[in-house]
Amino acid sequence: MTSLSASSSPLSTSIAIRLVETAFTRSGIQFSPNDDVWEWTDGPFRVYLDFRKITLSDSIPISSLKQTLLVFAKRNSASHLGNLFTAFIHFLAKRAGTTPLLTISATEVSNYSALLKSNEKWRVSTLNVLLQKWVALRLPGVEPDCTDYLRELRKEGNPKGEAVRTRNPIKGPFSEAEYTSLYKAVDTAYGTGDIAQWVAVLTRLLFACGGRISQYASLKVMDFMVKQEGFALNLPQAKTREVHSRSSFKEFDLSPQTGRLLEDYVQDLELLGYDKGGALFPEEVVLEEVPKSPRRKESDLFFGHYDSAGLSKKFSNILATIAPPSERLDFEAMPITTQRFRYTFGTRLAEEGASKTVIADRLGHTDLQNVGVYFEASPKIVENIDKAMSVPLAPLLVRVNYLGRSASIILAGEASCC
Repeated sequence: MTSLSASSSPLSTSIAIRLVETAFTRSGIQFSPNDDVWEWTDGPFRVYLDFRKITLSDSIPISSLKQTLLVFAKRNSASHLGNLFTAFIHFLAKRAGTTPLLTISATEVSNYSALLKSNEKWRVSTLNVLLQKWVALRLPGVEPDCTDYLRELRKEGNPKGEAVRTRNPIKGPFSEAEYTSLYKAVDTAYGTGDIAQWVAVLTRLLFACGGRISQYASLKVMDFMVKQEGFALNLPQAKTREVHSRSSFKEFDLSPQTGRLLEDYVQDLELLGYDKGGALFPEEVVLEEVPKSPRRKESDLFFGHYDSAGLSKKFSNILATIAPPSERLDFEAMPITTQRFRYTFGTRLAEEGASKTVIADRLGHTDLQNVGVYFEASPKIVENIDKAMSVPLAPLLVRVNYLGRSASIILAGEASCC
């Protein structure tokens, strides 16, 4: 049996952890940490942490978990807070049916890690963030050796860009054939009335801008611009450490076809009573019904917006009904997630010759470390390099022919293998 450390001894756990009655999120939303359910809508994100799902022994006070999460609620994004809570729920669920959890130790985390599949190892990294803060706050329930173990552990994590690097047919970017067939399938389904107008619009914008779904959930009617030289979209930027996602924007030019589709859509929204300050993808339009009770106050900047998780799920479920077959999956219907559109956008930019700096800028990355995968293992990039190099190498091959037959054969062989 794992021994209890001082941080989780009966003496330390007998000290009541007092939570404040009222707290505020980074964006100023008020909530009560003592509630059994933390629930609010923050920008494009919906927070719903149900502590009633958690059963812990007296040696791991639920107040310790709440106090730790409270730090993240005050300082970090709503999505990050939700991810940490989900990580803890998953940790508990994996050990369901075993002996009661008396303390969170290195052994417990090691056992949890061993139960995870290779594509789930990233969960340990997320859990690590929560437990490190837990111990740093000197709250009972987690043994110090647990965080020591996590710091020393060579975490496999979620390999950055693995789906892009391997061109994963389920999670990675769409192939050129898939891109074309999906584009046509959505156009056809919209033309026959099988999908709603907003679905066709969101598909086009996902292909055109490569943003995260939270950015599209933050869009307002005013962000679409009809200019003398064409159409454009001001896309709110995510992960900027600003108070909310509408603090900064990046402008994207739209094709005439996409611009006209969006123009018609905006006109229809205006007929429904949505003004320039209204959501581009309103909750009522996406759900095709009026919510029983509004999730936000009318004074909320994001009043009427559907949350990003709900928008993503609804969109993906609708496209799944018309998804064309993929040759890479033995002609099964291609899986569709909003993340795949982002991967496709970055991949296509790389294949068209865009630099890492340009791709990072378009995708909203603050550095270049995450964009290198778009240049790896792409057959089209290799083909482009081969074409680009063939011209300057041609004179060299001709010149070497003068040096003798054997030399020209060697060089020609080297050129063909590269």
